[in-house]
Amino acid sequence: MKEDGGRSLVINPLTKEDEGVYVITYMVSGKVEGANNINLDVIVGIRAVGDVYDYATVQGEDLELNCGCTGSPPDWIQYDTSTPGTQWFKDGNLLVNSSSTQVFITVNGKNTGDALIAKVSDNESGTYSCSCFNQDEYRFLTKNVYVADEKQALTITADKEGWGLVGSTISIACTAEGIPRPVIEWYKGGNRVVEGVFPRDAGFKVVYEKSMFQTVGYLVVEGGLHEDSGTFTCQASHEVNGETFIVNTTAELMVAYPTSSRIQCLDSIVQEGGPATIVCGVSGVPMPTVTYRKVNETDDTLIDLGEDFGTRTNMSYFVITTVKMSDAGTYRATASNVDQGGLLPKNDEMKLTVTPVSSRMSMNAIIGIAVLVAFLLIGGLILAILLGRWRRETAFKNEMKRLMRERDEEVSELQQRLQLRSMEHRTPTVANPLHQLPETRRQLPSFYAANIAVLAATPSAKFLPPSLNDLKKRKLTASGSVIHERATVSPSSVKTVMSDIENPENYADDVDLLE
Repeated sequence: MKEDGGRSLVINPLTKEDEGVYVITYMVSGKVEGANNINLDVIVGIRAVGDVYDYATVQGEDLELNCGCTGSPPDWIQYDTSTPGTQWFKDGNLLVNSSSTQVFITVNGKNTGDALIAKVSDNESGTYSCSCFNQDEYRFLTKNVYVADEKQALTITADKEGWGLVGSTISIACTAEGIPRPVIEWYKGGNRVVEGVFPRDAGFKVVYEKSMFQTVGYLVVEGGLHEDSGTFTCQASHEVNGETFIVNTTAELMVAYPTSSRIQCLDSIVQEGGPATIVCGVSGVPMPTVTYRKVNETDDTLIDLGEDFGTRTNMSYFVITTVKMSDAGTYRATASNVDQGGLLPKNDEMKLTVTPVSSRMSMNAIIGIAVLVAFLLIGGLILAILLGRWRRETAFKNEMKRLMRERDEEVSELQQRLQLRSMEHRTPTVANPLHQLPETRRQLPSFYAANIAVLAATPSAKFLPPSLNDLKKRKLTASGSVIHERATVSPSSVKTVMSDIENPENYADDVDLLE
């Protein structure tokens, strides 16, 4: 990045790759007037990558020392490597080559940071220091060494499992102790885990923490994939008197999708001898599989259900073909998609109740009875509504008939009364002795009394009532007596006639009213 109008060049962050020759040019009015070359040297800070941890071993074993410093070498000495200058000291004294000590040096005679003390004794116990230096830094790295009389047996422990979601960082710790201090390596399927090589070219590495008697090796997975899941073996070893001792343990690595399984089961009541279905609703991504087992009521252990007991359907239901009384109890369903990358499995339970055949009607019979009762109730309600309506309509019709009959009777009675009262104005004929009227109205009662028997004996006699003009003129022609088809004399009319005969004044009033 340029600053001050191009007069300064800032490189941030600075790395070893930025080292080299830079050319600076300057121009006047767009014309290059000159140039200078600048050599940039990048000094890399010192960092220890070797085994500078405290260490324990036993007498007679070789003690290997490795400083493992990285960084820029001193500029005043031309090394054949690019490492800083190194030297080893024991309790402040410089290590030099001897019959039992070998300090490895470069071609130019400088210490590479490695040294070997053969067949150590308890005299080699102490503090060892490695000095790393270049033209910019000077650093001491120390480690304490303990030489024991005899070896200590290896012990090893590891996390049982390490799990996380896809894309996350997961680590599994493995701890081993012993004298000499053990070395830890991780394996999968018999192949050693090597950073950048196996199980894949990126993402796996082993990180160590060490003390005098103990080594902790962390299997680290960065950006975990579901395919990374599996069983890993942690192996701890050390060598004593040419014999290698090894112990190992296993751990499960689970890289899961950010999903979960869900399951819910329903209790069921079935009849002995029929089929039964254990219904459990299942959901999840990926879709989990369901395993059914029966809970032993005695010790709560789980009993696997064989193929002869029932079958599991595509909808994750379990069907028992023929239910026995002994099949009653509690069943547990487990939904799991761990194999497909899901998280932990989920469980749910249901209770199956089996009833004897004689103690309970079948479900179909219960449903049939319920339907029949409902049909009868609804049918009875409809019939009650229709019957009530019919009764109201019948009562209405009967009442109308009664009123019409009374009206007809009143009209007929009035016609008969008018007909009889008009007889006194008619000319007597042989065909109708009732028309032989007396000359005076005072003789009417005795006349009608003498002839009422004839009227009563011939109730079907029909007469044509006189017209209104005849009544007004009070006289009848010789041909005025004609049989009428509708005027019928009934017994009630006879009573009316007798009433009028006994009360001639009422009769006269009615005629006057009619006029």
